[in-house]
Amino acid sequence: DDFSLSRRELTWQLYILDRWRDNNLLIRPDIAPPALPKINTWSKLKWEYGAQGFSTHWHPMQLLRAKLKDGVRRGDTLKQLRNRARVRVAGLIVCIQKPASAKGVAFMLIEDESILFNVIISPRVYERYRSIFKLSPFVVVSGVLQRVEGADGLINLQAQTFEGIQSGFTRNYRCQNN
Repeated sequence: DDFSLSRRELTWQLYILDRWRDNNLLIRPDIAPPALPKINTWSKLKWEYGAQGFSTHWHPMQLLRAKLKDGVRRGDTLKQLRNRARVRVAGLIVCIQKPASAKGVAFMLIEDESILFNVIISPRVYERYRSIFKLSPFVVVSGVLQRVEGADGLINLQAQTFEGIQSGFTRNYRCQNN
């Protein structure tokens, strides 16, 4: 962002320089970029995630939140709810684990624009919704809130259903053993 060119113009120039270097031309080509449309916020965010794995400007849920149905909570509001409350949350899947020692139970770590939270998935729910969280990096999870006593306010969500959120992002979990 600190260069004098827009990201698309800079990408074009880097492409030309790379081609020039690869072809061992003696003179640098002076090729003006075509009329490139201004990059929108979503594309900029995808480029940042593609290059760095994160964005310093936005969390994707900030942009996706407006697409969600009413009643889908942010993760930072879960601490206000009572134990065993039914809740719907949405976020980016960070990690899915299904350890052999857990008797088929899977554990998912989700992040939204406010917090990371844990989702516990029973074997039955895992098998039923597996294709959704395998194909969509963003999900809406409906389930029951579980407060863990004596664990500094740790909250888990016992998943009952999953819905995928269409985003155009590709899957890139940081850990997985399922």
